[in-house]
Amino acid sequence: METIKGTTNPKAEEKTYYELSDFIYKFGNPLFGKKDDEKYFWTLYKQVNNKWKQVSGNIKYGEKVSYTFGEKVVGIPFKIEVHTESKNFLNQIEKKLTTNLVVVPRTKKEPVIGRVILLNRDNEDVNKARFNESLSAEARTSNLVGKEITFYLWEEGVTEEKKYQKPKTAKVDKNGIAKIKFNLAEYATPQTWMSFFSGNNNVTKKFFVTATYQLKEVTNKTPVSVTEGQQQRPQQPQQKAEKKKKSAGFIEKATDIIAQGVGKIGDDVEKTRTATSVGKSEGKKEDGKCPRCESLTKEEVDKIFTSASEDNKKALLTAFNDGNLKFEINTCLRKAHFFAQVLEEVGTNLKLSEPESFNYSARRLKDGDFTKGSGWVKDLVNGGQYKSGTWSASPFDYFKTHHNEANLYGRKDLNSYNDKGIQAANSKEIANRVYADKNRDPKYRLGNIQEGDGWKFMGKGIIQVTGRTNYTEVNKRLIKKGYNFDIVNNPDNLLKHKESVLSSMAFWYWKDLQLKSDKGGKEIVDSITKIVNEGTPTYAERRENFNKTYSVFKVNLCSKVQNEDIKPSGKWRNPIDNPMLCMYSQGGGHKPWHGSFGEKIRDKSENHTGNDLLAVPGTKVYACLKSKVHKIYTSSSMAGHVVVLEVIDLKTFKSLKNSSYKPKYKDKGEILERGFDENGTIYLTFWHLSKNNFFKEGDIVEHDSVIGLTGVSGWKGKHFTTRNPHLHFEVSNVGSASGLNGKCNPSVYFKFKTEDELSKAEIEYQNKIKEKEWN
Repeated sequence: METIKGTTNPKAEEKTYYELSDFIYKFGNPLFGKKDDEKYFWTLYKQVNNKWKQVSGNIKYGEKVSYTFGEKVVGIPFKIEVHTESKNFLNQIEKKLTTNLVVVPRTKKEPVIGRVILLNRDNEDVNKARFNESLSAEARTSNLVGKEITFYLWEEGVTEEKKYQKPKTAKVDKNGIAKIKFNLAEYATPQTWMSFFSGNNNVTKKFFVTATYQLKEVTNKTPVSVTEGQQQRPQQPQQKAEKKKKSAGFIEKATDIIAQGVGKIGDDVEKTRTATSVGKSEGKKEDGKCPRCESLTKEEVDKIFTSASEDNKKALLTAFNDGNLKFEINTCLRKAHFFAQVLEEVGTNLKLSEPESFNYSARRLKDGDFTKGSGWVKDLVNGGQYKSGTWSASPFDYFKTHHNEANLYGRKDLNSYNDKGIQAANSKEIANRVYADKNRDPKYRLGNIQEGDGWKFMGKGIIQVTGRTNYTEVNKRLIKKGYNFDIVNNPDNLLKHKESVLSSMAFWYWKDLQLKSDKGGKEIVDSITKIVNEGTPTYAERRENFNKTYSVFKVNLCSKVQNEDIKPSGKWRNPIDNPMLCMYSQGGGHKPWHGSFGEKIRDKSENHTGNDLLAVPGTKVYACLKSKVHKIYTSSSMAGHVVVLEVIDLKTFKSLKNSSYKPKYKDKGEILERGFDENGTIYLTFWHLSKNNFFKEGDIVEHDSVIGLTGVSGWKGKHFTTRNPHLHFEVSNVGSASGLNGKCNPSVYFKFKTEDELSKAEIEYQNKIKEKEWN
């Protein structure tokens, strides 16, 4: 979580304020001990050639500052750094970096394509034309001066794929208008030409034009009606002449078109019958397929891998274009899905020859750690850590229950994050433990049965192929497609550029992801991510990557698949009917704060990571929002039978936020959140269920789907005894992870009754419930 509050996409020409977040000033008091003489100063940097350059004259002071960015810097990254300045115990001035935030200004002026028109300016009736004439297209725009508009002329009745062929571009002039001319002969379909050449004087077709800019698309409302030509000239009275003209239709019309400069059409009706198009544009296949589909260009690579070296980009281009047809990553949509995953696996710098990293701190391995943050705290035993910041959960279940080994092999820092001042991570030992089949759930085994397989077959390649089984299966596909490098006996071949790319493409092909990619846009990304890297916390990031690659590969121009954001349904409900916080503790004591989210909120000794809602066993539990079932399991802790959902309808979730919510039990330890990011992946977690098998992992559930029944399940599913049977409900970025970090007080988003809001009947009901021991 950033410790600077403020938008990361400020509007140009508008003053935007930034201030230190509540992690630095919680309820007016600094969490990590601000000194009386401590001052904050802010420095602004601009990204130039992938390096940060300080913007001179822009140092600001205080706890809240403002910046105004101009239109000229729209799209350029800036970094805001906050430093502290204070005296140390030797009375010397010290400066320390407290936090930073990267922002990218966006234009204040939203680009708009308004009216689009199509006219025949050479005819008295501008809405009519002959097949050998030209049409003029115009797009009236706002805030697009100097930008290129792409126009597509198409005949009514053609398929969506054929609408977007033979584009033409025109720059928007100073008046906001883009103009272009089309030669009609190039855009008629073969069927239309057959009718035209056969002497049919009654051929009339309607033509439209579509103007596009990025993902904006507008089509003219009034078409131009195009005829064979005789309908626009006075009819000849001589029937004999008419008959002669009709019988000679093909030859005379072909001659007429040649005279107009369109080009030779051919001598033979059979040739015309087999032609796919007239005036075919360069690079267009005879089947009318998009010319961008079957190759990757340097321009596309430059837009995706913005920090990559030229050598890495060249290696990617060469290898991909060598294998894309063999492994069927051969449409713009398929490429968009493939590179959305690759971008997350290797980053914008395109590290083709780097294996998976195991540079994890001992703290991260055991539970989680602040990987970015402020307020460094030294710890010579366990390694130093940030006091607050962005929380990252443990990536491996093995070390959650093997703390001694985490301490032995994990990294321990001394003076700053990742300085390895106490000990460096032992990557080989970490890999061999977390990837060995004997240490993994049967469902997630990788075929690593020999000593050292975990390190030998760790993640390599641009999609990080992992495990002996995966290496073996990928190797089979490589051999079938004619590639003879061996990645089973020589797994480090995957660290070579060409082999890295082709092996990842073979993995994609083996898992049939090229076929899965055809089924949809953003809604299919999660299902692909689950196959590529199921346990990753980066599902949301990969969806964002797909937004980018969808645009880069211009999928909208050659595919019917749309990439619209999931629209907020506005549909939600509470996890149970009439939800109210428990008035009593499990032992029956009157402690209404026990069921709230907080630090040491239980008798100043135990944290509580969610809300406890009174529910007798067998009460229906609802999904709350449209979600995907992320995990169903029985915990080895007191959580019992558990369901974890990943929220799909994020906009509706955000709309539920009560920004004015104030912790009722603040004096007892209730807090709002701990490292929670509302823009990250959102999980809803439900504990203590009696039944959690209504769905299976990966299923999509609606807001009112019953996902389980409440109970009193605890350690390994065994029942515990309590006087407040309840549903434990969590909102987080970390799913089933333990602890407060990465979690939010559910009462910020959902309204649950507290003791002051209960009716007399509800109080009596709670009193009656606590008289019984439930087990």
